[in-house]
Amino acid sequence: WSSDVCSSDLTITVDNVSESDSSTIEFLTFNALYSDSKVRFINNPSSFKAMEIIATGGIDVLTDITASVGGIEFVADVDYDTVSNLTDKVTIGYGVNITAAGGDISFNAVGGGVESLGSTEIFASGNIDLQHLFVAGGQTDFRADTDGVDGGNFIQQIGSTINTANNDLLIRANDIDLQSTTDFGTGTASIRISDNGNIGVGDTALDMHISGDELASLSGKELIIGDNQVADIYIDNVTEAQSNNLEKVTFKANSGTSNITLSENGATFNSVELNSKKTMTLSGDLTLDADADLGVDGVDKIVTSDGVTISSEAVLSLSAAQSKIDGLGSLNLTAKEGVDLDLDVETLGILTIDADTDDSGVGDFNLATGKSITTNNNLLDITANDISVVGSVNVGTSDVAKIGRAHV
Repeated sequence: WSSDVCSSDLTITVDNVSESDSSTIEFLTFNALYSDSKVRFINNPSSFKAMEIIATGGIDVLTDITASVGGIEFVADVDYDTVSNLTDKVTIGYGVNITAAGGDISFNAVGGGVESLGSTEIFASGNIDLQHLFVAGGQTDFRADTDGVDGGNFIQQIGSTINTANNDLLIRANDIDLQSTTDFGTGTASIRISDNGNIGVGDTALDMHISGDELASLSGKELIIGDNQVADIYIDNVTEAQSNNLEKVTFKANSGTSNITLSENGATFNSVELNSKKTMTLSGDLTLDADADLGVDGVDKIVTSDGVTISSEAVLSLSAAQSKIDGLGSLNLTAKEGVDLDLDVETLGILTIDADTDDSGVGDFNLATGKSITTNNNLLDITANDISVVGSVNVGTSDVAKIGRAHV
């Protein structure tokens, strides 16, 4: 059966209600409907099968709460009192966890939004739905679809801005729907898929889709997409405008058979790191507006289609402990402030390396010890301020290894 807890006083206080205490109630509604009334969860954790928490003056969650069978709905400012509504919010205490083991978690706090006072974990087997402002006081961990079964999504409604105050943010879900902005400042934001599916970034929608507009809604120091459970990551037509608010984007496809693919439409980032346990395929141009460090340790190889350009507005650094670049045709590596190769490169067409594209005199080319360049009888064209080749170069029967503007 279901039940309502109603109050004409200012506060409903909940403390230490165990799962067995509430086991006969299928759905419990807390109604604090008197003017500026609160619902407060304090001191010791409480558990109910499913609950709806409604207040006119805000909701304080100062201890762990759990819905063991269903979901949790927060409505913190049901009367939308315009005089005091900025304080009519959901307040989450230091280190508090909110869990819905069998349903959704939704936050409706039109007045003051949601504020966490410290680190918090919000777990739901269904959706997590933010309808208004969320301000974090510590690391925040949103995990929808915790059972990986029926597809729980992370939903950020229009107007539900997230500000992490430079703290780290983790979003793990079957899919995401970002309709508002997220600012994680000097922190790191991570987006992971919950059911080991594929992630599409840009124009291609896969199991999880991070569209170009959703990417543009994120701003901060580093965004990490994927982990060691994702299947494949497909990057398709990410523009400079869409990625410009992110200092660095790191892609992780670190399960045993995971691949990263860049489509022929290409992508532009300020800085990018690609990590894959299997094959990395670049069918389009990869453009970096700042330092580029493609740390690809563990990947079998990077495969580039004919005519691909990998470019950086600063230094382009390509390195891998056990990997190489396989160019299926011509390949262009360009940067303003230097090209550093710490991996083998083999092409089936002309290899063009320009380490000083703006002719500033500061872009050098470096090939590390034990690394090789093989062009299979095709031209190697290097332009740089200076060249350091500690590894080996084999152009086969090509008549010319063209070197421009360098002190050899």
